[in-house]
Amino acid sequence: MKAFNIHLSSKNDLALTILFADQQYKIIYDGGIIGALSFQGNTHQFIKAEDVVPGQLPLYDYKKTNENTPIEPLELRQNEIEEIATHILETKM
Repeated sequence: MKAFNIHLSSKNDLALTILFADQQYKIIYDGGIIGALSFQGNTHQFIKAEDVVPGQLPLYDYKKTNENTPIEPLELRQNEIEEIATHILETKM
């Protein structure tokens, strides 16, 4: 599966990239991993960034952002994780 972009309406239309690799859907923001989802059927589990198999991607570092991005850490709440999972499931079909 190729990488694809999604927009989170619950976070002011925040754009994220989803990349399937190492049996995980890696959630990427501003070039760095902010977490991942693993699926068994339609059931998903959120994986914290530090527990993701990174491959060649770095973990997201909010301290290295440019002036167009937030300067505070990006945290995903449960409703945002659910929205990401929905996007992934719709793309898988």
